[in-house]
Amino acid sequence: MKIADVIGRTIDLFYIPPFTRLVSRETFRYGACGVANMALDLVLYYLIYHYVVAERFINLSVVVMSPHIASLCVVFPITFFNGFWLNRNVAFR
Repeated sequence: MKIADVIGRTIDLFYIPPFTRLVSRETFRYGACGVANMALDLVLYYLIYHYVVAERFINLSVVVMSPHIASLCVVFPITFFNGFWLNRNVAFR
């Protein structure tokens, strides 16, 4: 069993009657993947900002990067590709 199947089945556990009348299963999975990706984004940003960058400015010798932007530069590619993978392999399968 692939991890996408496990994630899809876990999401389907929450697809209960109030939601079945309002949205299709695909739309529900799409929303759940979006919420999970946003939660991952917030957690990663917090961890990287406080523990990796440690709230310090990053000197790149050409420009000085603020800790907020440095954290964003690390987190954005991770959550971008994670969101793409979730939508491709979980929401729209």
